[in-house]
Amino acid sequence: MFLSKIIFRNAVAGVLLGTAAHAGIPTQQEMRCPVGGETFSIVGTASCSTMGRSMSFRPRSSCEFVTALPVCPSNGLPVYRGFTAEEITELELFMQTDTYEALRNQSDWQRAYGVATHLGEAGSATTFGIMLNAFWRDPMGVAGSEFMMAQLEAELGQELERATDEDRPFLHAIFAYALAVADRPAASAEQLVKAEAGDVPDVLRAYIDAIRACQPKMDTRECGPDAPFDPF
Repeated sequence: MFLSKIIFRNAVAGVLLGTAAHAGIPTQQEMRCPVGGETFSIVGTASCSTMGRSMSFRPRSSCEFVTALPVCPSNGLPVYRGFTAEEITELELFMQTDTYEALRNQSDWQRAYGVATHLGEAGSATTFGIMLNAFWRDPMGVAGSEFMMAQLEAELGQELERATDEDRPFLHAIFAYALAVADRPAASAEQLVKAEAGDVPDVLRAYIDAIRACQPKMDTRECGPDAPFDPF
């Protein structure tokens, strides 16, 4: 699923240089909701090619149509990963509470974060992945919410402790861009300083420069979260 380990430096050269694009082929896939047993369809793909990254550093591909986060239609459970039998039992109880009912009014990604937190995953690679994907998939929604930005920052802090020395600067740069979208230029500038400490790969230097160039004009199309980032 979407929460495979995110390695920025090791994958970034091939991803940003791009590969020959093969059009994605959508496929219908059946899923069974872990709670309640409801079956529903999600969109998968039989083919997909990466085509660089966006200004938010989200990987761009020829299969943008793929269901990024399966959600059970009736009860709203985000199936962000497989659950154990014990976790399913716990979720059956949790989904009967007012806390879960309140989460039903939140975005799918925010609900996934709430479920993961309830299962004791706060501060893990899983919850960082959820919040990063929340920003990638709904950048304006996350950047426009102080609460969600605080969650992203808290999860980033934990991820920075786990990250390799090579990946850490990319994390700072991505958060710098998120802060720029959230109209927090001073905080964004601080993250960029951290991103460029030490040896800076050419791709990261290009990304930092692109963010700095965009800070005064974040409302323009070329600086938007989904705009393509061309490092060369």
